[in-house]
Amino acid sequence: MSEETNLELFYKDIHSFTEEEESRFLLLAVPERREALAVMAPAVRKASLCGEALAKQAIATAWGIAIEEIQIKKDPKGKPYEVNHPDIFFSISHSRDKAVCAVHTSAVGVDIEYIRPVNKRLFAKCCTDKEQRYVEKADTEEEMSRRFLTLWTLKESYLKYTGQGLSGGLKTAEFIITNGIISSNKHGAFSSVCSNDGYIISYCIL
Repeated sequence: MSEETNLELFYKDIHSFTEEEESRFLLLAVPERREALAVMAPAVRKASLCGEALAKQAIATAWGIAIEEIQIKKDPKGKPYEVNHPDIFFSISHSRDKAVCAVHTSAVGVDIEYIRPVNKRLFAKCCTDKEQRYVEKADTEEEMSRRFLTLWTLKESYLKYTGQGLSGGLKTAEFIITNGIISSNKHGAFSSVCSNDGYIISYCIL
């Protein structure tokens, strides 16, 4: 891992996740996870399994643990954890045809979203007044969507970092972006990047 941040991001195209891999990681999943996956629609199951497989590969790479020994469960609020290694911290997200996993030496949250048109009614629902003004000052519709999705992924990454999930409230964490610098009313280090293939990835670490 990087000595500077102790954070590593892993990124995967869900379409490259083969049927053989899907079958393998389904068998490797803990029993309750297999039960949950069994009732999912095929596309949703593939994306979810791809994210879990990416997490196991990331943990194996970062900590040197055999993939077969890694057991991932979710707590009551949906935060994933490794059963036998409480000192391993990771977060998973997927959007459209990409999955991302962040691993770190302390709590971490990551979120990914494909840049797309956004219903403007979501602005007031999800953003504070300051955030909404920032989004609506964009010069183009595309930039407006990019600004909103950047804020959305930052909020999601924070709520995943805390383990609260969406029940924690999207407006509880406020983000102000000025000349590319992210500040927040919440404690943590935040970063957001836009990939060359049209995705926004944001993460939060302690």
